[in-house]
Amino acid sequence: MYRVRDHVEGDEVALKIIDPNTLTPYGPWVEAQILRRLSDHHILPIRNAFPESGYPIVVTEVASHGTVEDRVNGEPLGLDPLDAIRWTRQACQGISRAHDLGLVHNDIKPGNLFLTEHDDCRVGDFGFAGLIDPTTGTAPVHGGTLATLAPEVASAWGPAAQATTRSDVYSLAASAFWMLAGVPPHDLSRYIDDVDKLTHISSTPARKLRDVAPHVPDTIARVIDRALSMDPADRPVHPHQLSADLGRPITGRRWRRTDEHTGHLACWRGTPTNKGSVYLLCMTPGARTTQRVLTATHATSGNKIHKGCTTAIQSNWQAAVRRMMRALH
Repeated sequence: MYRVRDHVEGDEVALKIIDPNTLTPYGPWVEAQILRRLSDHHILPIRNAFPESGYPIVVTEVASHGTVEDRVNGEPLGLDPLDAIRWTRQACQGISRAHDLGLVHNDIKPGNLFLTEHDDCRVGDFGFAGLIDPTTGTAPVHGGTLATLAPEVASAWGPAAQATTRSDVYSLAASAFWMLAGVPPHDLSRYIDDVDKLTHISSTPARKLRDVAPHVPDTIARVIDRALSMDPADRPVHPHQLSADLGRPITGRRWRRTDEHTGHLACWRGTPTNKGSVYLLCMTPGARTTQRVLTATHATSGNKIHKGCTTAIQSNWQAAVRRMMRALH
């Protein structure tokens, strides 16, 4: 990616040169014609797209306010659910516009979700976009990112790989998972070779969101988990359906993992959506190595909340945290 000056218009723009051998040969880059027409409030404006000496080139406006990935890296335990859901829904609108024009994005991830000066989300980096064949509903896969790659794409990774609108839905949900939990839906850290990573993604269901982030509201987690289904038929058909499913208001108490106390295994801060006290829920080691002690207090006074104290075992502490948060709702 280069930051260059457009000598015709006098503006600074972002220029990305894509290696045509990243995954599949482009041949005639027919997607460029559509990319130049791709415009939406939630898409990073594309100035131009053209092949030059066999290399696809995309020119966009400069995104000077960072990406969602920057925010996730700054909050490694996950973002505020309200921000994560708002940005996911805005990304859904941008991707829906691309689908309407016959393009699958193929590389949706927090690093390709750009933020505006008003803290809104715009989808960018359409360099790997593939043109949808109206007879099959599939599109070529010119590239992608393993952390948010749909399993059906991972299983055929290579020149034969094909994507669909539901592959993009999976990647949108994987990005939302990443925002909410601070980590992608698959733990690929144990693998070094990309082939092993692709095998894991194509054969293993994504982790359940609340097993990684038990503080995420159940209504939101169910939507994300469904959109991460191994079978594309079990996912929402279109991004706007995913957006609608995520549109339910979060009521009661909104929790965030903060890990704010040294020596604690985990800490969560619960803020009421209306008036009320802010709660702290902390997990500490128990008397035995397999025990976990959960203690809830009022954040201001430090007074214990008696219904917020319990002991759990190491193997099911996530379920215990979820029950506690429901009790403190």
